Amino acid sequence: MTFPPKTVLVTGATGLLGIHLVDKLLSSLPCPSRIICLVRAKSQVAAREKLQAYCTAAKMARVGAAISGTPGSSSTVEALMGDLSEMTLGLGDERFRSLACEIDAIYHCGAIVDWSLPFSSLFNANVRGTAEILKLSCSGSRVVPVHHISTIEVAHCAPDGGFCSEIPASPTSPPHSSLPYAHSKWAAELVVEEAKKRGANVIVYRPAVIAGSTETGVVQVDDFWLMMLLACVQLGATPSMPGGLPILSVDSCAASTVAISLSQGASGIFHIVPETNMTYERLFRSLAEANVSGKSIRENVPTEEWVKMLMTVPNALSALSFLFIDSQTGPTKADQGIIPRERTAAIYKECISATTMDVIQFINSANTSGFFSSSSIPQNKFMVSR
Repeated sequence: MTFPPKTVLVTGATGLLGIHLVDKLLSSLPCPSRIICLVRAKSQVAAREKLQAYCTAAKMARVGAAISGTPGSSSTVEALMGDLSEMTLGLGDERFRSLACEIDAIYHCGAIVDWSLPFSSLFNANVRGTAEILKLSCSGSRVVPVHHISTIEVAHCAPDGGFCSEIPASPTSPPHSSLPYAHSKWAAELVVEEAKKRGANVIVYRPAVIAGSTETGVVQVDDFWLMMLLACVQLGATPSMPGGLPILSVDSCAASTVAISLSQGASGIFHIVPETNMTYERLFRSLAEANVSGKSIRENVPTEEWVKMLMTVPNALSALSFLFIDSQTGPTKADQGIIPRERTAAIYKECISATTMDVIQFINSANTSGFFSSSSIPQNKFMVSR
C-alpha cells in the first residue's frame, strides 16, 4: 500500500463536502499528486465542465486551477465520467480494472442526498454504488484503502433516540431516524462491514449536519437547517422543540476527515461532529437576532400546533413534513449533550465545529441576501455569507 497516497479517487466531488475534500487533499497530499473525481455526465468533456462549473460556484479556486492545469499548480484534478448507480461505476470492465491499478486510495463521498426520496430511489447510488466502490478497491494488484463518508444519522440507534458511540452498524440496530436517506447510508455501512470481513480496508466517517464554509463563506441554500428556518419564517412561527442539531462547518468536516485519513494506522469509525449540539431553541432564536425584516414571527409555539401548520400551509419543508409526524420533536431526537467521538478526538485534537457565531453569520447573510423573503425554495445552489 502506498502511504501517503499519491493518486486518489474521489466520489461526490460535485457536492459541497466532496469538493472541500478535494481541496483539503490538494493541500495535504505529497506533490505532485493526482486526484481523479468520478462525475456523472454524458461525456468526458461534460464531466470536466460540470466539475469546473461546480468549483466556480463553490469558490474552490485551488481545485479549479488544478483542473485547468494553471501554471504553478503541481498537482492535478481530473474528471472521470462515471455513475455510482451502475455496475463497474459505468466505466466498463477494462477501465474499471485499470483504474483499480492506478489509485492508492478512495474517498467515497458520493451519494444521492435527498431526504424526500424513498429508499428504493436511493438504493442503486447509495448502497450498490458503495458495493461497486469496495469491489474497485480490491480489483487491482493490491487492496487500496477506502475512506467511506457516511452520516451521523446512522448512529441514531439508541432506544431513546440518542446517538450511540463509534461502533459498527448492525443489522439489528437500524437508525432511529425515519429518513430513508439515513437507512440507505446504514445499509451501505452494512455492506462495508461485510466487505471488511472479506479483506477490504475501510475507514468510516460519520459527519454531522453540514453547514457552510467559514473559509469561503459559501452556504448551500437547500441545507436542511436553512430550509427549516425558511419554513419558520414562511409559517410565521418557530416551535418549542427540545433537542438540537450537531452542526459542523464543511471546511472543518473536510479538514478533520483528511487529517484522520492521513494518520498512519487510523482505522475503524469516526464521528466528525462538534462537541455539543446547537439546540433548536438557539437556532430559532437566531431568527429574531437576525431581525428578519417585515416578518412577524411567533416564538415557542407548541410543537403540536407548529406541526399542524407545517402540514397545512405551503412552505419550504412541505415535502419533509413526514419527519415531524411521529415524534413531533424534529428529525433528530438527540439530547443536548456530547455526541461520543472519543476515537476522533484522540487522533485529531483541533476544534471541529461550526461555532454558534459561524451559524449566526450564515443566517444574517441569508437575511441580507433576501433568502428569507422567498415564498419558495430558492433556485440558486449557493449563497455567499460575506
